[in-house]
Amino acid sequence: MPRRGGKRPLRPGEKALWQKVTDTVTPRPGAILPITDLSEEPKPAPSLSPRKRRAPPLPIALPKKTTAPDELPPAYEAGDPRQARHVARGRVEIDAELDLHGLTQEQARTRLDHFIEFATLRGNRVVLVITGKGHLGESRYDPFEEAPRGILRQRFLEWVERTPLRDRISSVRPSHQRHGGRGAFYVFLKTRKPARRL
Repeated sequence: MPRRGGKRPLRPGEKALWQKVTDTVTPRPGAILPITDLSEEPKPAPSLSPRKRRAPPLPIALPKKTTAPDELPPAYEAGDPRQARHVARGRVEIDAELDLHGLTQEQARTRLDHFIEFATLRGNRVVLVITGKGHLGESRYDPFEEAPRGILRQRFLEWVERTPLRDRISSVRPSHQRHGGRGAFYVFLKTRKPARRL
């Protein structure tokens, strides 16, 4: 049986027969005959054994992309709008309330962070944050001075989109007129799984 990847060597009887054939052949005039030495066996062409063959590269499993807290969808007006209607009509009670009137931006941010953290730990579902209505003018402001009219409303909408607040908030909705209207917001908190008792 011939070897894979090359010719098998001639057997002694085949070599003798081939020698007789070549002795009886007359070459054409001007033809150049190749010199063949039958004493040496032709070397088989190199072939890769199945073990030495390179396997095709395996596909690399890329890690699944996870959503970082800063890449979460915006909290403002997210979720089900019916939640705010249920709170406005009194079907869902407000668990706690925070009024940011008269605070500096620094104080308001600190107070808001603590308020949302404790409300989450208490298991509150809905809280009301009062920022005041106002309108943001072009006046300059200092974060350590009393906030200009309307600036806390704008800052609140920025703060709820950043960590650590965004991790604890499910959605934020403008409140009904009976709860402050444009100057207040319903904040719907994410539910925490109760700690397992040992």
